[in-house]
Amino acid sequence: MREWRLRLIALVGLALSSGAVHAEPWLANKFANNCSSCHAPGRKNVEFKDRRCSLSCQSCHVNPNGGGLRNHYGKWNEDHWLGSIKLQGFLKSKNAPAPFPEQKYAKIGENRVIRKLFAKVGPPLVYAEGRPTDLHAYGPEVDKNFEEIVTAENRDDWLMTVPEEDPYREMDRSKVDGGGDFRFVSRYLATVRTSADGAEIDGTETDNFLLSGDIGLRFRPIHRHVHLVLENRYIGHPIHKVSDWNSEFVRRSMYALVDDLPYNSFGMVGIYKPQIGENSADHTILSEVVKSQTLVDNDESGFAYEGLSIGAAPGIPFVNLHVLGRQYINGKMANDSHLGFAANVGGRFTKYGLSSSYTFVYSNRDDLSGTEVKALIHDVTVGASLGRTTMNLDFMYYSKSVDEKTYINGTYFGGETNFRTWRDVYGFANLGYLTTSRTLRPGSSLQMRLGAKGFIVPGVQLSLAFVFDQDETTSETPNTDKTSFSQIGAVTQVHLYL
Repeated sequence: MREWRLRLIALVGLALSSGAVHAEPWLANKFANNCSSCHAPGRKNVEFKDRRCSLSCQSCHVNPNGGGLRNHYGKWNEDHWLGSIKLQGFLKSKNAPAPFPEQKYAKIGENRVIRKLFAKVGPPLVYAEGRPTDLHAYGPEVDKNFEEIVTAENRDDWLMTVPEEDPYREMDRSKVDGGGDFRFVSRYLATVRTSADGAEIDGTETDNFLLSGDIGLRFRPIHRHVHLVLENRYIGHPIHKVSDWNSEFVRRSMYALVDDLPYNSFGMVGIYKPQIGENSADHTILSEVVKSQTLVDNDESGFAYEGLSIGAAPGIPFVNLHVLGRQYINGKMANDSHLGFAANVGGRFTKYGLSSSYTFVYSNRDDLSGTEVKALIHDVTVGASLGRTTMNLDFMYYSKSVDEKTYINGTYFGGETNFRTWRDVYGFANLGYLTTSRTLRPGSSLQMRLGAKGFIVPGVQLSLAFVFDQDETTSETPNTDKTSFSQIGAVTQVHLYL
C-alpha cells in the first residue's frame, strides 16, 4: 500500500509535464461569437440561401462529419487565432486580423474606383498587434456587419469586403491542397489487474512513440463545389520499429463530396466515418471506446463505412443523414454484409457559444463468425462558452445484441471543461463514466484526465495530463467475484498539424 502511495505522489508531480490526446470540437463553442475566427472581420453577408456561415463541423473541415483535412476556413483559424507566442517567419505564424473598424474596406465610403478595385483583387488585410485575448472588439457590438440583416446589395458590394488573404479568395489560387497531422506520445502508466480469484498483477509501461500520422489530399476539378479526397494514416504502436512503417499505412477515408450548395447543403459518397456525437482523436477516451465496442467489437476507433450522406447547415441548425454499408477497420474491409443508418441534428449559436446535438446510429452486420449483430446508439451533446471557460457534456445510450434474444445496454455520461489560463494555454478536466465495463459486459468504468494544453504557435500543440482509469467487470454468474483493472499515469503529447 505504501508503494502505491509513493507512486501516486510521483505521478501527480509528473503530470505537470505530461499530456493527453484530444480533438478540438470545443473550439467551435469558444469562437462562436467571433466571425473573424473563420474569415475577415466585417465581411458582408450574401443572400441567406447562398451563405455557408455555420458553426457545424464543415466550418473548419472538408468532411462535413468533422475530423481529417481542414478547409481554408479552418486553416485561417489556425494561422490567425491559434497560438500563444509570435515567432516571425516560423511556420505560418501570423497576427490576428484587426477589428472591422480598422480595416481599409470599412473606411472607403462611396469611392467607386477603390470599391471596384477592392472587389476585383481584394483589399489588403490590416493586422492587430499580436493575438487579442479580449474578443469583445470582434463581436456584434463593434462589427456592424455581424448581424444577418447587413446583406450585400450585389456581388461587388460583397467582394469589396473580402480581403486578398480571406479563405474565399485563397480557394481560387489552386485546385489542389492537402494537409498533415502527426501525434507523438510519451507516457508512463502503472497498472493493477485483479482476477476473479483475487490475485493481483501489476506492471508499468514507459513508451515514446509516434501515435499516428495522417496525410490527406484534396482535388477540386470543378471550381468550388466538387471535392475528391484521399486520406491515409500511419498507425503507431509502442512496439513498432522503423522497419514496420511500410506495413502500418492504411487508408483512412476516400470520398467524393459536393458542397457549398443552396442553404449550405452537401452530398457525399465513399469511405468515411460519420459523425457520432463529439468525436475525439484519443481512442482511449471512454466515449470513443464505447462507440467502437458497440459498432465493431473492439477498441479500434479507426473504423469507417462505405457511405452515402446528405446534409445541410443553414446558419444555426444542421442535419446530416447517412446510409452506411460495409465496415472498414484500419483501411481493411471488416465484413461482407452490413446495413446501417445514422442521423445528426443540432444547432450552434453565437450567444454564449451554445450548442446541442443529437445522433442516432443503427447497425446490422455479421461478425467474423457469421453471427448477426445489431447495435443502437443515441447520443446527446450540449456545450457553452462563457468568459475563459468552455464546457461540453455528452450523454450516450448504447445497445448491442449478444445473441438473438439477449442485448446488453448501457449509458455513458461524460464531459470536458477547458479554462484559458494565459493566451492560448488551457487547463482541462475530462471525466467519463460507463454503466457497463469497457468491453460492454456487466460492470462499470470510470475515467479522469486532468492537465494542461496549449497552442504554442500555429501548427504546434502541446498537452500535459494526469490520467486515471478504473474498470470493473461483474461475472454474469451470480455470487462470483468481480475482475478489475486500474491504471494511473502521465501522458505527454506533441501534436503537429499543417
